[in-house]
Amino acid sequence: MLKFMSTDNDAEWDFSMVLYFLPLIVIPTGTIFYMRKKIGWLLLTIFLTFKAVSAIGGFIMAINMDNSGFVSIGNPQMSPTIFVLSFAFFTGIIYTISREKIKIIYSISNLTMILTVTITTFIVGGGIITLFLY
Repeated sequence: MLKFMSTDNDAEWDFSMVLYFLPLIVIPTGTIFYMRKKIGWLLLTIFLTFKAVSAIGGFIMAINMDNSGFVSIGNPQMSPTIFVLSFAFFTGIIYTISREKIKIIYSISNLTMILTVTITTFIVGGGIITLFLY
């Protein structure tokens, strides 16, 4: 995908491409360089919130898909259950890393935690809404 985006003349860098490449940047950065530091917790929380909100968008898309009964290779049908389980998994991890003992270890205040989740939700949610509008 990166090769296509950099070499193809018709490729457009828009907000959806940022959402596509975000996990490829955030996860390695958070796990390799910032282990046991506040920025590592923030990057992990941003990623988990991104995945949880994306699961909501995927759930809405799966429900709105025209179910013709035919599944093609180019357009596979995804079960809404997959997105519900994915959302539950990522929100469960967010809940786990937001517990008091972990927040003390990483020096995270309640305000920082709430702002991280809220801002990420609004940014990713806004990007998903713009995808639905097109």
